[in-house]
Amino acid sequence: MVLAFPTVMVSAKWKTEQHFRQQGFYVINNEFNLLSKHSKFERYNQIIKLMIHEPGLNLFLDAVQRLTSQGYSIENPDLFVYNLHTSFFAEVKKEKDVLREPQLRFMLLACLLLKTESKLVYMSDTDSSIIYEIITEKVTLPKMF
Repeated sequence: MVLAFPTVMVSAKWKTEQHFRQQGFYVINNEFNLLSKHSKFERYNQIIKLMIHEPGLNLFLDAVQRLTSQGYSIENPDLFVYNLHTSFFAEVKKEKDVLREPQLRFMLLACLLLKTESKLVYMSDTDSSIIYEIITEKVTLPKMF
Protein backbone atom coordinates (compact mmCIF):
# COMPACT_ATOMS: atom_id res chain seq x y z
CA MET A 1 0.00 0.00 0.00
CA VAL A 2 1.31 3.45 -0.92
CA LEU A 3 0.30 6.49 1.08
CA ALA A 4 0.39 9.85 -0.64
CA PHE A 5 0.64 13.01 1.40
CA PRO A 6 0.09 16.46 -0.05
CA THR A 7 3.20 18.56 -0.45
CA VAL A 8 3.34 21.21 2.23
CA MET A 9 4.25 24.62 0.87
CA VAL A 10 6.80 26.27 3.12
CA SER A 11 5.98 29.92 3.45
CA ALA A 12 8.55 32.47 2.40
CA LYS A 13 8.25 34.22 5.76
CA TRP A 14 8.91 31.02 7.68
CA LYS A 15 11.86 30.17 5.46
CA THR A 16 13.32 33.66 5.94
CA GLU A 17 12.77 33.43 9.68
CA GLN A 18 14.72 30.15 9.75
CA HIS A 19 17.50 31.71 7.64
CA PHE A 20 18.01 34.53 10.16
CA ARG A 21 17.72 32.18 13.15
CA GLN A 22 20.52 30.05 11.66
CA GLN A 23 22.65 33.21 11.63
CA GLY A 24 22.12 33.67 15.38
CA PHE A 25 19.24 36.14 15.33
CA TYR A 26 15.93 36.10 17.16
CA VAL A 27 12.93 36.76 14.91
CA ILE A 28 9.46 38.09 15.63
CA ASN A 29 7.26 36.98 12.73
CA ASN A 30 3.98 38.90 12.27
CA GLU A 31 3.45 39.04 16.02
CA PHE A 32 3.99 42.75 16.53
CA ASN A 33 2.06 45.86 15.69
CA LEU A 34 3.88 49.12 16.29
CA LEU A 35 1.14 51.08 14.54
CA SER A 36 -1.62 50.45 17.07
CA LYS A 37 -1.93 51.97 20.53
CA HIS A 38 -3.73 48.85 21.79
CA SER A 39 -2.10 45.81 20.26
CA LYS A 40 -2.76 42.20 21.17
CA PHE A 41 0.97 41.71 20.57
CA GLU A 42 2.07 44.06 23.35
CA ARG A 43 4.59 41.52 24.70
CA TYR A 44 6.44 41.48 21.38
CA ASN A 45 6.08 45.24 20.95
CA GLN A 46 7.90 45.61 24.28
CA ILE A 47 10.82 43.52 22.99
CA ILE A 48 11.08 45.76 19.94
CA LYS A 49 10.93 48.87 22.13
CA LEU A 50 13.86 47.54 24.14
CA MET A 51 15.91 47.00 20.99
CA ILE A 52 15.29 50.36 19.31
CA HIS A 53 15.95 53.96 20.27
CA GLU A 54 13.19 54.74 22.80
CA PRO A 55 12.89 58.56 22.26
CA GLY A 56 12.53 57.85 18.56
CA LEU A 57 9.57 55.59 19.25
CA ASN A 58 7.42 58.46 20.48
CA LEU A 59 8.36 60.51 17.40
CA PHE A 60 7.59 57.49 15.21
CA LEU A 61 4.16 56.93 16.79
CA ASP A 62 3.29 60.63 16.49
CA ALA A 63 4.33 60.65 12.82
CA VAL A 64 2.29 57.52 12.10
CA GLN A 65 -0.77 59.07 13.73
CA ARG A 66 -0.37 62.34 11.78
CA LEU A 67 0.19 60.57 8.47
CA THR A 68 -2.72 58.16 8.83
CA SER A 69 -5.02 61.04 9.79
CA GLN A 70 -3.96 62.70 6.52
CA GLY A 71 -4.92 59.59 4.54
CA TYR A 72 -1.51 57.97 4.15
CA SER A 73 -1.52 54.22 4.64
CA ILE A 74 1.30 52.62 6.66
CA GLU A 75 1.85 48.88 7.18
CA ASN A 76 3.96 46.90 9.63
CA PRO A 77 6.67 44.78 7.95
CA ASP A 78 6.71 40.98 8.17
CA LEU A 79 9.62 40.48 10.56
CA PHE A 80 11.62 42.12 13.30
CA VAL A 81 15.09 40.53 13.46
CA TYR A 82 17.48 41.15 16.36
CA ASN A 83 20.32 39.98 18.55
CA LEU A 84 22.37 41.71 21.26
CA HIS A 85 24.25 43.83 18.72
CA THR A 86 21.81 44.78 15.97
CA SER A 87 18.19 44.86 14.91
CA PHE A 88 16.23 45.52 11.74
CA PHE A 89 12.82 45.13 10.15
CA ALA A 90 12.37 42.86 7.13
CA GLU A 91 9.69 42.59 4.48
CA VAL A 92 9.61 39.23 2.68
CA LYS A 93 8.63 39.00 -0.98
CA LYS A 94 8.55 36.26 -3.55
CA GLU A 95 10.70 36.95 -6.60
CA LYS A 96 8.02 38.74 -8.61
CA ASP A 97 6.30 40.62 -5.77
CA VAL A 98 6.97 44.30 -5.24
CA LEU A 99 7.13 46.49 -2.17
CA ARG A 100 4.05 48.69 -1.77
CA GLU A 101 4.11 52.35 -0.69
CA PRO A 102 2.53 51.70 2.76
CA GLN A 103 5.35 49.24 3.48
CA LEU A 104 7.95 51.70 2.25
CA ARG A 105 6.49 54.43 4.47
CA PHE A 106 6.95 52.27 7.56
CA MET A 107 10.53 51.50 6.55
CA LEU A 108 11.38 55.14 5.86
CA LEU A 109 9.90 56.26 9.19
CA ALA A 110 11.77 53.46 10.98
CA CYS A 111 15.02 54.63 9.41
CA LEU A 112 14.45 58.34 10.07
CA LEU A 113 12.87 58.22 13.53
CA LEU A 114 13.76 54.85 15.06
CA LYS A 115 17.26 54.79 13.56
CA THR A 116 16.47 51.20 12.59
CA GLU A 117 17.35 49.69 9.24
CA SER A 118 14.87 47.78 7.07
CA LYS A 119 15.66 45.04 4.60
CA LEU A 120 13.75 43.69 1.66
CA VAL A 121 14.11 39.91 1.44
CA TYR A 122 13.54 38.16 -1.88
CA MET A 123 12.72 34.45 -1.95
CA SER A 124 13.39 32.58 -5.19
CA ASP A 125 10.44 30.79 -6.77
CA THR A 126 12.70 28.15 -8.28
CA ASP A 127 15.36 27.34 -5.68
CA SER A 128 16.16 27.88 -2.02
CA SER A 129 18.13 31.10 -2.41
CA ILE A 130 17.48 34.14 -0.25
CA ILE A 131 18.63 37.60 -1.29
CA TYR A 132 18.17 40.72 0.79
CA GLU A 133 18.95 44.38 0.41
CA ILE A 134 18.69 47.51 2.52
CA ILE A 135 15.74 49.68 1.52
CA THR A 136 16.80 52.93 -0.14
CA GLU A 137 13.73 53.72 -2.27
CA LYS A 138 11.83 56.97 -2.02
CA VAL A 139 8.22 57.15 -0.93
CA THR A 140 5.55 59.82 -0.78
CA LEU A 141 5.42 61.72 2.52
CA PRO A 142 4.13 65.20 3.28
CA LYS A 143 6.55 68.11 3.52
CA MET A 144 6.90 67.79 7.31
CA PHE A 145 9.59 65.16 6.69
